[in-house]
Amino acid sequence: MTRDVSQEARQKVDKCRQGLACLSKRESPRCPVRSTVRGVLFVKNIAADHCPYGMSFGYSHICTCPVRWEIYDRYGV
Repeated sequence: MTRDVSQEARQKVDKCRQGLACLSKRESPRCPVRSTVRGVLFVKNIAADHCPYGMSFGYSHICTCPVRWEIYDRYGV
């Protein structure tokens, strides 16, 4: 069973090196969410320092992945 996200979000994530593994309910997304502020998703760690959708922001990390945002928005994960 998988998590549902929009086709639009999937199409925007053409650089994902994990094959959209975060869509599987068996796996937790690699970057747990700390908080959101004005449409910015702050994550606890950027387990994928090599992830093209992660970026350092001072001592924090931001996730810019449209699929990750939609997973958080729909499922609170």
